Amino acid sequence: MTASYITKTAKDGAGNPFNAALQDQDGSGASVAGVHTLRNAAGADINPSTSDLQTAANASLAQIVTNTAINPVGAGAIATAQATVGTSAAQIVAARTGALGTGRADVTIINYGAATIYVGLAGVTTSTGLPIPTNGSVTISSTAAIYGISASSGNIVGILETF
Repeated sequence: MTASYITKTAKDGAGNPFNAALQDQDGSGASVAGVHTLRNAAGADINPSTSDLQTAANASLAQIVTNTAINPVGAGAIATAQATVGTSAAQIVAARTGALGTGRADVTIINYGAATIYVGLAGVTTSTGLPIPTNGSVTISSTAAIYGISASSGNIVGILETF
């Protein structure tokens, strides 16, 4: 029978590549099911009862961690405001672009007014905007400026930005 191999290429802590191979054999070269020998790139056995195996595992783990970006969960800051939405399209939330901590992640707009408001980009109309009914809200994931309009004047909206 022919020995079978599973080979994994990784890098050690210094960035040097090495191969770790698993071979089914019993030392005589004959295949034996269930007996595994771990070998390094030079073909030398790695003894699982020594620190060799731990060193190889640590090097593989170090490479995985090095290549994995760690992103924070959630936004770093919030801002609250209120605006009045009337019968002409007007900016209710300014654009907020930038890196994490300065660029907006989300903005929630809550309609406290008596009439439905409509939100969108500059030039929004009651026909083209996203409707937010009285006491309704919407969360938008965008760094763009947001404009609002309504069929009646004097509608107050609450704004919560995360950035």
